[in-house]
Amino acid sequence: MSKKKKKTMSPTQRRKRRARNIVLLFVELVVIAALVLALKFVVLPVSKLGKVDIDDTKILAEMNEGIAELASLQGYRTIAFFGVDSRNQVLGQGTLSDVIILAAINKKTGEVRLCSIYRDTYLSIGKDSNGNDFFTKCNAAYSAGGPEKAITMLNKSLDLNITDFVTVGFEGLADTIDALGGIEVDVMEDAVHYTNLYQIGMSEEMGRTPDPELTHGGLQTLTGKQATAYCRIRFIAGDDFARASHQRDVLMATFQKAKSASFAQLSAVAESVFPETYTSMSFAEITGLLADIGSLDIAGQAGFPQMDKLTAGLMGRQGSCVVPLDLETNVSWLHEFLYNDPGYVPTAQVRSYSETIKQHVAQYLR
Repeated sequence: MSKKKKKTMSPTQRRKRRARNIVLLFVELVVIAALVLALKFVVLPVSKLGKVDIDDTKILAEMNEGIAELASLQGYRTIAFFGVDSRNQVLGQGTLSDVIILAAINKKTGEVRLCSIYRDTYLSIGKDSNGNDFFTKCNAAYSAGGPEKAITMLNKSLDLNITDFVTVGFEGLADTIDALGGIEVDVMEDAVHYTNLYQIGMSEEMGRTPDPELTHGGLQTLTGKQATAYCRIRFIAGDDFARASHQRDVLMATFQKAKSASFAQLSAVAESVFPETYTSMSFAEITGLLADIGSLDIAGQAGFPQMDKLTAGLMGRQGSCVVPLDLETNVSWLHEFLYNDPGYVPTAQVRSYSETIKQHVAQYLR
């Protein structure tokens, strides 16, 4: 696509061509909830949190052999965070999870590591009608079967033991950042034009007045809509990889701002965010997860698959995908990064997926 064509495309046309995404850091929710509860500044009823009961028994039963008891995972709680293409707070099955971020929390130290799973990553999302593994873009799992299917896809493809998730829709991040008074982000120069386009189109969709346009790149304070638009940009150097990086940058900035926020700001954030959240956890569970804000530290962030262990291209009817050239090696790296488990040996299930993907690469990309 030429530069000229990109500039003349309207936000509405982009919306029709691809799913919108929104990111909100689960860890931030934990911090805010813990402070609010501990200081009794504001009391939110459990009913305001979009809690849903998922079948943990089924999820556990479908984990790869030995993963539920894997020692390296026992010291961590891993949360799957989904940002879905949705308005009107329809956050379940039928919506694409255009953002997938894993937050691995060390139960002892409070250290948190974040990893984006690129939405177009070519993985098995389950069995087809003939009982064969069906490989496609991983964000299709959420649409096909809601959070249960998406979590199972992550567990089986990556040797994980996830049972908890948090999902947000369209307005969540914008409302959070505005309630915090904006965040400081180092905006890439080539992203300024598209941030403005996305922000205007998004404001129209939300029925809100657009914020002022950005005039330059560099470190600056972004409003909620500006920051959300920055998260959505795809048509710059790096494409979806750059977008995932932007998402994590915004998460980090939002988290840091939340740590220094006033009680009034935290109250406003909680009031706006919790009703827009769809999660497996009750309000009490979230507030009990981390009682001490001082113990929380984001120690690292990354994307999956690794840049030197992936390729991209048309995978038959599944379209353009991000393909892990060696899923087994990528999963080993992921366990070292998230769980400090160097030398991790993936299960037979992951090794089988890895071989199948290699066969598909040979079929479609060579």
